[in-house]
Amino acid sequence: MSEKTPTQRIRTFIEATVLGRLTQDPEMRETKNGKKYARFSVAVNRRFKQGEEWKEEATFLDCIAFGSNAEALVNIAEKGHLVLLKGEIRQVNYETKDGEKRKTYRLYVNLNATALSIFPKGESVGLPEEPEEIDDIEF
Repeated sequence: MSEKTPTQRIRTFIEATVLGRLTQDPEMRETKNGKKYARFSVAVNRRFKQGEEWKEEATFLDCIAFGSNAEALVNIAEKGHLVLLKGEIRQVNYETKDGEKRKTYRLYVNLNATALSIFPKGESVGLPEEPEEIDDIEF
């Protein structure tokens, strides 16, 4: 009889690159274990064409950064700054004061130095035009 070898676990994740504006000044906080992190939120504006009309909508994403990225955000960036972030999207489950179970998604900024860029206020970044809205996709 042959021995079974343990299967190796492969870590899966969702990695995202986000370009958006800070909706508030980043706030430094501390975990129960004393590890400092920055908590902040970004707004990502998406323009799209629906028929002959251009529309715009915003998506808001809560974010967490640790280490030197957290320090840079708190010391340099403020509400309105354009930031480019790279990180892992994680689902966060929580319960409201009324006992209702909810979930949200949060971006955990990567620890490496290239995971964060802060642009001066008022600066824009040239990006290609967005494609027309496709509203007939079903899941």
